[in-house]
Amino acid sequence: MKTQPPILPLIFVAFCLTSCGGGSSNFDQPFVSDPLADQYDGNAINIGSIANSPAIRNSVLLGVRDVNDAGGVLNKKLNVVAFVSADVPDSVALAKQLLKVDIKAIHSSFSSRSLAISELSIPKQIPLISESATSTFFSTYADNDFFFRMVPSDVIQSKILADLAFNQGFRRVVTVHNQTDPYGETLTERFKQSFEQLGGEVIDRIEVPFTVTNGFDSFLARVAEQNPDLVLEAIVEPDISANWVNESISFGIKARFLFPDAAAGVSAFVNNLADPRQIETDVGTAPGFGLATNPEMILFEQLYRQQFGLAPESFTVSGYDLVLVTALAIERAGFVNGTDNPSGLMVRDSLREVMNPPGETVSPSNLAQALQWVKSGIEVNYSGAYGANDWDAQGDITGEITYDVMSVDSLSKTWKTVSQQQVFIPLLATP
Repeated sequence: MKTQPPILPLIFVAFCLTSCGGGSSNFDQPFVSDPLADQYDGNAINIGSIANSPAIRNSVLLGVRDVNDAGGVLNKKLNVVAFVSADVPDSVALAKQLLKVDIKAIHSSFSSRSLAISELSIPKQIPLISESATSTFFSTYADNDFFFRMVPSDVIQSKILADLAFNQGFRRVVTVHNQTDPYGETLTERFKQSFEQLGGEVIDRIEVPFTVTNGFDSFLARVAEQNPDLVLEAIVEPDISANWVNESISFGIKARFLFPDAAAGVSAFVNNLADPRQIETDVGTAPGFGLATNPEMILFEQLYRQQFGLAPESFTVSGYDLVLVTALAIERAGFVNGTDNPSGLMVRDSLREVMNPPGETVSPSNLAQALQWVKSGIEVNYSGAYGANDWDAQGDITGEITYDVMSVDSLSKTWKTVSQQQVFIPLLATP
């Protein structure tokens, strides 16, 4: 494989959010950063990204690099204004900044953050696409067809988690999630339904406010009182999730743990564990990795390792696919509307047209051909590094869905895949 040139300028911009640009040359005045001005390019086609981690941001930057290496979009460079947000309020503040300028589409991480951002982006008719929002809430969300996601809803994950718990002999489970978090609320409710259908029992559902990030003693006392076999731990932020585990072990909780994708496959969770050996027999699930034998997934992993010197994390492949399908939609929107500056509504109307059949099958490995076909008016059907997927009428993906069952390698302090499960969801109808 040809070695790709580094994208250090892009990465440098992303890492300089608090230290470059937007300041005064007067040394008597305090330096003020303006990350939007630092990154926005008025001569390019701009998209926005509000990621939850540097790994996800890097996957978006990699996708933008590959689009530009393939010729860009609408005879211009594709540019991303790429942020890493700390929480929901931070994500909302960043989205407000993005929506002040000409942004064709926005990427966002996590269900709670995506929901909050969507309340701003939908009225502006800007499509919002998430690489990691898995809450079942979005399958019936009144979004005027402006919200899409690159991962399956937790209808599937909750059943896989329930099967894993029951098949390992666990019968009495406590679930833990953040209060008001649509991801945790719907995941644990669906888990309860599936687990109790199998013959198990969810004996308590504990809701932890987002404002409580450590000092969980009052909640842990409830767990100890119930004395469960297993705790399904669905706290959404991975470092806070690790805090829960650390404090649970110190508190003397003997139950085993089961982790959904908020923690499973995420390095920030493992890196914040006090002693990974304490949970090395526990497992988690994640839909954030593509099928290991898929040539397009293999290509993505090679590109990611080559560029960043790290293994891809959960949902990085979805972040990458998101950029490529957005670029194809922008190119098509320009072609069918006869403009080099399509609106967000035009881009929205082209998303399914480049993701769904019919059309020539295109993938990351023939991205340049795909963009040229769209430029020439030829319909395409994107089959990504994650899998061959389409969008249904709700913006949920159908087709090939892959879940990793994972455990923690305590020596390397990394997640490792134990097995993969693949299901197929047929595309029933689109608008």
